[in-house]
Formats: sequence, structure tokens, C-alpha cells
Amino acid sequence: IELHNAGPVAIDLAGKSLTDDPALPRKYVFPLGTSIPAGGYLVVYADTATTLPGLRTGFALDAEGDLVQLYDSG
Repeated sequence: IELHNAGPVAIDLAGKSLTDDPALPRKYVFPLGTSIPAGGYLVVYADTATTLPGLRTGFALDAEGDLVQLYDSG
């Protein structure tokens, strides 16, 4: 999953979450210190290989197409 910040200031993602299931909106919660710089990108791996480096959701996406939702911390 590639997130892009087209804005002029950094976006703090700490506490915000991603999910592939609307019934579980906090399936993956971004850790403290996670942000996207102004004009920058952030890659999040949608896989279950949580012992590897990088931001990893713990859930995989269906190769045929799937839903990904980003939720605010509130």
C-alpha cells in the first residue's frame, strides 16, 4: 500500500489505522513516530510477515482485488 501526501506539510499517522474489514477498523494501527513528509510517500506492506522490517499490516490483500480503508485515530 503506497500512501502519498500531496500537501505542503507532514502528516502524522500515529494512532491512525488501516483495515481490509470495515467491521475491524483498527486492524493495523500506525505506531508513534510514523509520518509522511510534505510531498512524500510511505509504503506499508499488506502481508503477514510481521517479523520482517518495515511497516507490515498483519493482513494480506486478495490478488483479485480488495478493500483498504484508512481511519483517523478518533
